[in-house]
Amino acid sequence: MGVHGGSDQFSAIAGAVAKELLGDPNKKLSSNDELRFGSKGSISVDLKKGTWFEHGTDVGGGVLALIERETGRKGREAIEWLRERGFNIEDSGNARQPAQRQAQAGSNRNYGPDDDDRQDRDDGPPMRTTKTWDYLDENGGLLFQVVRQENGLFGNDGKPEKTYLQRRPDASKPGGWNWSTKGIRQFPYRVGELIEAIREGAVIFVVEGEKAADRLIDDYGIPATTNARGAGKWVEELNPFFKGAKVVVLADDDPQAMNKKTKELRFHEDGRPIFVGIDHANAVASNLIDVAADVRVVQLTDRKKKEDVYDWLDQGGTPEQLYAIAKKAPRYEREPFRSKFHAVTWANLDAPGPEHEWLVKNVLTRGEIGMIAGPSKSGKSFLVSDIALAIARGVDWMGRRTLQGGVVYQAGEGQKD
Repeated sequence: MGVHGGSDQFSAIAGAVAKELLGDPNKKLSSNDELRFGSKGSISVDLKKGTWFEHGTDVGGGVLALIERETGRKGREAIEWLRERGFNIEDSGNARQPAQRQAQAGSNRNYGPDDDDRQDRDDGPPMRTTKTWDYLDENGGLLFQVVRQENGLFGNDGKPEKTYLQRRPDASKPGGWNWSTKGIRQFPYRVGELIEAIREGAVIFVVEGEKAADRLIDDYGIPATTNARGAGKWVEELNPFFKGAKVVVLADDDPQAMNKKTKELRFHEDGRPIFVGIDHANAVASNLIDVAADVRVVQLTDRKKKEDVYDWLDQGGTPEQLYAIAKKAPRYEREPFRSKFHAVTWANLDAPGPEHEWLVKNVLTRGEIGMIAGPSKSGKSFLVSDIALAIARGVDWMGRRTLQGGVVYQAGEGQKD
């Protein structure tokens, strides 16, 4: 892969290098001019300028800075990293220059939030860290942190605009943190207390988010835990921690998911509406059903206002009520397989078939698509008109009973311009 010319020969390979370091970009948030990485697109790569920027931390730069950030290799070592991966970089000597001289020579490696390159960005107020949560291993060692950041603004739901990032300790990085947790083993939140509670036979509440888990544990002494990275991010390596446990998964009460750009409501492939909170809870329960001794799913409210157990407690809910609700909840059972093609499984092959509501007995059904086909001039239009009139009048059609109802007849013929 050759790179030649320009004040910064690295800018042309920014996209390829970012994919090598950060993995696949977020296709929904990316465009022809910009790649976005992460579930919320927190890292952007400007393909025209050859620069990157992490919106949560106000840190950015060029290709060399990204390599240094992700690998710890800088200067000549960063150049060698590129060459090891097939990038043919001209040896201009810039890699040996201090960062300040590189910037003067036209390099973008020190691009940051205060540079002129950001004047056309509209990212709003910068995000600032407001809370961190530690994820520890069985021995109490710090694996990584979940970092909550806010920009001081509020969304339409009245709640602060926020984002969540993860970072792991790394003395070789600025500030002592590496903002990539790729490859880090996942543990449940507050795993030491979780293991002890399961050993004692306590009911474990799995919630969505560290804030809710802390509220249950610290304020009420209720055993609770969660997974990092939010809804939809439960991973199988968390399952063994819950062997033999009694688990209640508390689902967030979210509104139906919506496409942010088109504002259209979102649905599963089988037609069911997508509710992120309950879908996540069911996914967790499905993971644990073969591991835990008892699994139940509870949604405490049903107002579709992004409420969780934290809100429920603020509204007057009590630990006694929580345990009572959990005890009454049925044991979780996996949802039956749903074919998006409405296929019949072998297990249901002998089950009664679907019942049809006939518009014309044994000819035309209600709520389904019917088709009348035949050669030209064979009387199809007359036949359809005759059926439509029979249905509209509620009279038999060719000796077959009809279901009376309104009819709209729309004739559309093919036509050349």
